[in-house]
Amino acid sequence: MKIKTGNRCILYLLLALMLFPGAAAAADRSIENFVSQREQWQKLLGVSQTLEGRISTFSSKSLRFRNCPIPFYFAGPIPKLDSTFKNIEVTGELARENGRIIFRIKSLKKMPTDMEHFVTEETRIDRTKAREWYALADWARQRAEFYDDAELTQKALNAYQSGIDVEYRQLLVKQPESLLKLADRAQQYQLDAQLSNALRHEALVLNWQELQKQKKPDQGPLVSQLLQFFPTAKTPQKQDMPEERQQYLENQTEVFNQADQKRRERLVRWFYAQILLEGILKNLSEGGSNGFEIAARIEKQLPERMDLVTQYQTMQLDFDFNRVGELARQYVLDLSQEYQKRGNPKKSKQTLVN
Repeated sequence: MKIKTGNRCILYLLLALMLFPGAAAAADRSIENFVSQREQWQKLLGVSQTLEGRISTFSSKSLRFRNCPIPFYFAGPIPKLDSTFKNIEVTGELARENGRIIFRIKSLKKMPTDMEHFVTEETRIDRTKAREWYALADWARQRAEFYDDAELTQKALNAYQSGIDVEYRQLLVKQPESLLKLADRAQQYQLDAQLSNALRHEALVLNWQELQKQKKPDQGPLVSQLLQFFPTAKTPQKQDMPEERQQYLENQTEVFNQADQKRRERLVRWFYAQILLEGILKNLSEGGSNGFEIAARIEKQLPERMDLVTQYQTMQLDFDFNRVGELARQYVLDLSQEYQKRGNPKKSKQTLVN
């Protein structure tokens, strides 16, 4: 059966629509998308389409787009090109000539540069809608990757950051789950790790605050999550920094957000240490009768807190001193010797007298 020429053209256009849905005849699209669909070029010979991108080189007869392997030849009236033409839009069709695929340009017009386009679109979007920031950022990132454009990459990152900021401000109630989702999004968009770390830290603080309201909290999951996000928290500091630690524990989120990376590593150590300390102190007996046991655990897990080691050892010594009359002779001798080692001969002697 013979197919009439008109019907053949219709079928040809339908093929183009199936390959590139959502447009008539062939969709207007960027050079990066055009190049990514190069396996379809053979099927689109003779189909009119419009392409846009950055110009690479040009002459009186042809031009090339950056990062596009085929030449574009002029087949109609073309405006005079000069160095001010950075981005252009061409309309024409693919053709085969001397065994190779080329593009015949029927019309051409000058377009805004990518940076100009970004700035224009940035003024048009609704700045209160995160999805519009993300859409603009996606466009900029894709273009930047294709053209290896560091400046446009930074614009994309700034737009992603603005979207995250909008979502954060619009949280009616801050919940750990929503903050962690935002942190994952910031990481997905390859934003500065300081941002995702701040969001995860705030989520951990909220979890800890909820645990502190419980009578018998299970701190295990919180500790595991903290170490997952901040593995250096397990590494002891060379020395305690009481003023910094206290300031942080009184206002964790604000102090952490204002800190640089080096200081943040110390702050999460104070956070981790405080959680462990609370767990250890739950085992402290009344009056401090097991102070040496508590001190040993602190020294093992929190070696920078030697002040607490001394404090709880002293607590047990005082407890034992106050009931020395009930103690076995050898225990009394050991207690006296302990005071002597600590440079307290007066109490050492008083222990034996009592």
